[in-house]
Amino acid sequence: MKVLKFGGKSLANGSPLNNVIEIIEEEQRHSDIAVVVSARGNSTDLLIKMYELTVEGKEYEQVYDAFVQLQDTTSHGLEVDELFVELKEILDSVKRLKISSDKLKDKIVSYGELLSARLISHILVANGLNAVFVDARNIFKTNNGLKSSGIDHLQSQGLTKAYFDSLEPGQIPIITGFIASNDKNETVTLGRNGSNLSASLIANFIDAEEVQNWTDVNGVYTASPKLVQQAELISHLSFKEAHELANFGTTILHPRTINPLMEKGIPIKIYNSIDRQKAGTIIDMDGSKKGIKVVSAIENVAMISIESKDITARVGISGRIFSALGKYNVSVRLISQASTDLSVGFVVDSEDSEIAKNALIEEFETELENGSILGISLNTNVVIIAIIGRHNYALEKAIYGLRKNKIWMYLISNSISGSQISLVIDSGNLQKAVNIVYEQVFEKDKSLEEVYAT
Repeated sequence: MKVLKFGGKSLANGSPLNNVIEIIEEEQRHSDIAVVVSARGNSTDLLIKMYELTVEGKEYEQVYDAFVQLQDTTSHGLEVDELFVELKEILDSVKRLKISSDKLKDKIVSYGELLSARLISHILVANGLNAVFVDARNIFKTNNGLKSSGIDHLQSQGLTKAYFDSLEPGQIPIITGFIASNDKNETVTLGRNGSNLSASLIANFIDAEEVQNWTDVNGVYTASPKLVQQAELISHLSFKEAHELANFGTTILHPRTINPLMEKGIPIKIYNSIDRQKAGTIIDMDGSKKGIKVVSAIENVAMISIESKDITARVGISGRIFSALGKYNVSVRLISQASTDLSVGFVVDSEDSEIAKNALIEEFETELENGSILGISLNTNVVIIAIIGRHNYALEKAIYGLRKNKIWMYLISNSISGSQISLVIDSGNLQKAVNIVYEQVFEKDKSLEEVYAT
């Protein structure tokens, strides 16, 4: 069996939705399939906006009307008034009581996936296919209250396998992505890339042949086409390379999506449902030849520097940094500490930067007071240029190109395997720096003078 996952933009009204129906009809002719769907278009954004308005006691009806219109259920003959009534009742209750609650927010946001899966299954049945709506809250269970990170794999696998065993031959389950339920049967959302995670978990649980991730881009590129005009589509990647990419800027992928597939060796194929002529990207255990695969830019990060006065202040400082930040669930993207330097620099996500700085001021309060640590500074005007793929001379080439063009690096991090290099630079130099590094490591013919000619 194959698992097909469709993203929100792929499910938008008009030709995108028609393409999805055609893809499903075509794939089911060749194999048993299961389909996982996201909320359609910008449904999730509208639902979050409604929640935010009602928490403040403000009018939400205009956004609600836009949400209902976006679902376009009546034009397809689907009657789901009960879902719209339920949603409005919850919104009215939140507005009246001005309640801020993760539980209520997750419940409200879930209606995007519920309506999406209902509509897709309805259209397929109308087209003569044996499709069935599946509420993923009945098969995905969490073991961590309302927290999205705690999927109970053992229980969820048992429920998922039991459900798939009950399907009729050739029946197509249309499954809500992004949502699960806890031990109290309360709705839980699965966070960033949640629908992709849903598809990967299902594939893992039923030992699927492959996952097809249908989105609005052609696949993974050697760089962001928005930043680098010469960027090329990558036809083949290994799970290890994809994992590095997921950690360093590629929004199509997420480590949580890759891990369940890597565990079972199930390939994932990324395709464009809008432009179905493109070949896409295949990710599996083997990948293709060695060498540089991607130059990636990671924005929305911040750099924190801790400057010591003497060498004794540095003893155990890295451990204390990780411990202090761990208390607030702040992850460190990379850290640099030279043996001859009395300072430590590391990078976190921008949204965590103030929390991280305050946590470290608290942790090193004594050292700051006695002067053994001179200060803790925060720089929010930085980006990371990451080079993914093993190449012995990539670091030297990248540094040479940046220095030649007077772009200086705050931090440099090179993984032990040499398969990932990170360079932290000023955010104002982002586009120029990405193109310089791309030119250097891929040895493109086009000159920098031509790229930046004015």
